[in-house]
Formats: sequence, C-alpha cells, structure tokens
Amino acid sequence: MAIAAALVALSALLAIYLAGAGPGSASGNLQERSYFATNGKDSSYLRLSISEHEFYGQYEVKYSQHMKDSGNVSGKLTGDTLKGNFHYLGYGGSMKRMPLALLRREGKLYLGKGLVGTYMNIPCFMPGTPIEYDGAEFIFAEIQESKKK
Repeated sequence: MAIAAALVALSALLAIYLAGAGPGSASGNLQERSYFATNGKDSSYLRLSISEHEFYGQYEVKYSQHMKDSGNVSGKLTGDTLKGNFHYLGYGGSMKRMPLALLRREGKLYLGKGLVGTYMNIPCFMPGTPIEYDGAEFIFAEIQESKKK
C-alpha cells in the first residue's frame, strides 16, 4: 500500500514538474534529446530535457531482454557533466533510487561509476572519491526518437 501511495505522489509531482515548472521553462531554452546504448545483451534508452543548468527525463535499462529498470532521472548540469538521481521501479516491483553521473564527450554520454554511500538514507556518490567514465558500462549515442526500439 505504501508503494502505491509513493507511486501516486511521484506521478503527481512529475506531472506538475513537466507541466511548466521544469528546468528551462522560464527561459525557453529546453533541449530534447534521446540516446541509446548497448553493452553485450543489455541495452539502455535515455530521453532527456536539458536546460542551461538542469536536466530531467526518462531512463530505461533492459538486462538480457528479460528484466528492466525504468524510471525518471533529474539533476544538475555543470560544464560537461550531468549529475543527479535515477528514481526507478526495479525488477521485482520496488521503488529504488541511485545516483547518476553522465559525461558529455565527443557527442556521446558516458555513464559514470563511483563509490556509492548513503546520506540521510539517500544513495549518493561519496564526496572526495572520483567518478570514473573510462570503461563506462553504457556509452550513449544520440538517436532520432523513432529509432528507440
């Protein structure tokens, strides 16, 4: 029951956010981009709305075509790095949250990995530890929306 209430609350907040209170809404400088990446039998789709300092969107990871994690991403844009959170419905039906870091390099987005800890029960990258982008699990290339599947 608590999960259903959390999903309803999250959906309502997302709807309000997307309806005009989202990043770039005041300035009108919102860029819509879609990305796709593969790693072996795993694939990932990322759709982002990016303003000058923030981003939000949807993220889906399919594992060997049998399981998937899908949900929303949001965060801050600093230079060539997008840092934020991935709120998703994990395989098994529970809501989860993980930190997310993406590096823009040569027209692609590299998924970062780093040491994850918790602060006030919220997962985050540990301060003072590097986020690695070399050997990224996913390297996203921009796609046209119709090429998603």
